[in-house]
Amino acid sequence: MMTKRENQQIEMHLITIEDLVPMDHLLRKVNDIIDFSFIYNEVENMYCHNNGRPSIDPVVLIKFLLIGFLYGINSERRISEEIQVNMAYRWFLGLDIMDKVPDHSTVSQNRRRRFNGSDLFRNIFQKIVSICIEKGLADGKLVFTDSTHVKANASRKTEYIKQTEEVTNEYLKELDQYEETVRAQLESEGKIKPIRCKKRKEKTETIRRRESRTDPESGFYKRKGKAEGMHYLSHETVDSKNGIIIDVAATAGNVPDSQPYIKRIDYIEKNLVCRHIYIQFNNSFIFHRFMI
Repeated sequence: MMTKRENQQIEMHLITIEDLVPMDHLLRKVNDIIDFSFIYNEVENMYCHNNGRPSIDPVVLIKFLLIGFLYGINSERRISEEIQVNMAYRWFLGLDIMDKVPDHSTVSQNRRRRFNGSDLFRNIFQKIVSICIEKGLADGKLVFTDSTHVKANASRKTEYIKQTEEVTNEYLKELDQYEETVRAQLESEGKIKPIRCKKRKEKTETIRRRESRTDPESGFYKRKGKAEGMHYLSHETVDSKNGIIIDVAATAGNVPDSQPYIKRIDYIEKNLVCRHIYIQFNNSFIFHRFMI
């Protein structure tokens, strides 16, 4: 027998948002692991303490953006609309059923103006990575690094050719310095015989590089089967234990992967407590780094 429901929804219920969010919900797990109160110290110098209109809680602003990232919502306007009707999102932000959702334009202006030029997002990222290390989710023993091109918002009409001088063997220079340090230690311990090593001379060459007048920080990218134009390069390093991203760095799209490689490994060594790091680079070779 068919049942027809009259969806009038006129009954009164005594219920809280806490009751509506499942205990195994992703946002509950995130909220249990991460104490977001450290954000107040990070942004304290960005607010006036004795005058002005009351601001939106900075923790709410960061959680607002985190919801968009976790659920693949790439529009702040859409995030605001989803929070309006999603009880789990409201619970995560600490909003009651009748509380007004932060306007998307306010979140956008804070992100682009108040937080622009600061290390806020890098510090938040590093804080979360530290929590992952403390919880045993990452140890830095084996990490994988590669890069992905991201299209820049720059018109092809603004491109022009510029001649620049470039050092062609910066990566080899870093490797030579590391090799000389290890060799000097082994020689001092009598483990190998001293030999005369010729130092590699630093060479420069003049090259023609395509740049954009509207976005000079981007770089021209051209590869068979892919769209050419101005791009950025997102270098990401993942810990193999649980697939946790432990480092992200952005460069122009025409920068080879080897150029920021040494600096990113140095950064990982500085921020991870480990003696041995094995790095798979571009799925081609394994580089063993031993901290002396």
